[in-house]
Amino acid sequence: MLEQLSPPSMKPWQWVFFAAVFAAAFLLRVHDLSRIFLWLDETDLFNESIYGNHHRSLLDFAFGTRNGTTQSWGWSAIFWIVTRAFGPSIAVARMPAVLVNTAGVALLFALVYRLLPESSVNRFWPALFAAIFAAISVVQMNYSQQTYPYGATPFLALAVMLARFEVRAAAGVEWKATPRLFRAVTLYTAAISLSFCVHASAALIPALSMAVIGFGALQGLRSQTGQERKRLLRWAAASGVIIVCAAALGAKNPKYGYRPYLADYYEAPSLHAIPNLLLHAYGLGSYALNLFYNPALYFPNRLNPAILPLVLICILGWGLALWGQFGREIRHLAVFSAAAIALPASLSSLRVFPFGGVRQLLFLGPFLMAFAALGLYSLRANRFAKYMGLAAAGACRVHRRRAKLVANRLACPFRRSWFSVSQRKILCESRTNSWRRKNRFVAVAAQNGRLL
Repeated sequence: MLEQLSPPSMKPWQWVFFAAVFAAAFLLRVHDLSRIFLWLDETDLFNESIYGNHHRSLLDFAFGTRNGTTQSWGWSAIFWIVTRAFGPSIAVARMPAVLVNTAGVALLFALVYRLLPESSVNRFWPALFAAIFAAISVVQMNYSQQTYPYGATPFLALAVMLARFEVRAAAGVEWKATPRLFRAVTLYTAAISLSFCVHASAALIPALSMAVIGFGALQGLRSQTGQERKRLLRWAAASGVIIVCAAALGAKNPKYGYRPYLADYYEAPSLHAIPNLLLHAYGLGSYALNLFYNPALYFPNRLNPAILPLVLICILGWGLALWGQFGREIRHLAVFSAAAIALPASLSSLRVFPFGGVRQLLFLGPFLMAFAALGLYSLRANRFAKYMGLAAAGACRVHRRRAKLVANRLACPFRRSWFSVSQRKILCESRTNSWRRKNRFVAVAAQNGRLL
């Protein structure tokens, strides 16, 4: 029998802890939102059609953006509605990604909390660890502060998985047509349709999930009566029509499939590509568990002493989940996550989807954070692990202090013995102004190149 999803029954102090993590996640994302550098890709959405005099209708903007850029019509429509309602400022334009990504922190907590069996483990702490990872993840924060929809893909993947496990719990083994199953299928259909409309990369999780559910439903329908089978098939047909329509509306031009600048993340279909795929798998893990570094300046495939322990803890938690240490539902999530990672790895050989530490796979980040939280929780009683954790925290602090010192030296590389205090100050200001002029020139040149 399938394990029933446990209802959220937390104590008041647990709600306080969770609310603090959720509030911290929102504050970290909304801080100085309007002062963050505007990337050139963000102008696909935030352009003269929004803040200028060349206003366009909702449908014209949504489908025109879909046809002319790599963005989808669904996110463009949300973007248009929000900016029309609250004003065409960059802070308002970035707020949908902030809110949706912050909501993903709550969904990750709910996923881990509900799938863990209450009888075997204290499910609050693994769920809270996972939420903390998502709240302070630099990669998640970075893409939640931009106008394009990569920051929303983790929320969509988690929504699909929560609805998918609700369908699994409501159907059981017999797949009887109950009101609970109807509500679960409705929620599941809405989550998948929204994923197809928001971003193309968010379609991998729904596609894999539908394949798994369809296989289980076919086995369950064999034991049903004819009337019950017809009722379930009508539900499935209605759900399928809605999902197909959403997929057709969200279909992208094939020219936006292969990205030349991601050529290193596509592999040829041969056995010689296996080492590179394993390297990119490590890059995916270090990218998703990056809690320290600006993703624009960090290369995930490098062996980083600050992120490597998190990757190893994630592998530990994943292995224990596959072993059945945390219950049947978490084991099912572990198997599903392995298939979800293998799918883009296979598609990369067809030059359809990149595989590695790239933003196109940001939707896989919450699952890796969940297994990292489970691995961290499994080490709670290990004395050696506690000492290693303290040592790693100290090493990380020293590493960040050294990086700050190096950055300061690069910003003002003048020896004290060469100049006086006032002379060093003048030289530093001169160097800073020179860099600002150079950066302004590069930005103008890039903008002119785009217009040409």
